[in-house]
Amino acid sequence: NSVNSLNIPNDLSFEAFPNPANNYIQINVNENKENTCTLFNSRGTKILQINLNKGSAKVDITGIKPDIYYLNYTSATLSAVKKIVIIR
Repeated sequence: NSVNSLNIPNDLSFEAFPNPANNYIQINVNENKENTCTLFNSRGTKILQINLNKGSAKVDITGIKPDIYYLNYTSATLSAVKKIVIIR
C-alpha cells in the first residue's frame, strides 16, 4: 500500500506585507499567472476578492476596519493562508 501525497515544489512562495498593515497590502506569489486571493475575517466571512496580475497585487485596505484577517491563496500547485493584521 502506498500513501498519496501532494508534492509542492520548494521554490513556490506566497507573501503578503507589510504585516501589520495600515493602508495597503502587497501580495506576491511566484506563479506567473493570473489568480485570485480571498480576504476573510476571523468569522470566515469573505471581505475582499483580490485579482493577482502575474502573481502580484497592491491592495488598498483603507476601507477595511482594523482587525485580524486571513488571506487565502489557492492554485493548482499551491494553497496557503496568511494571517493579516490591519491597524490604524
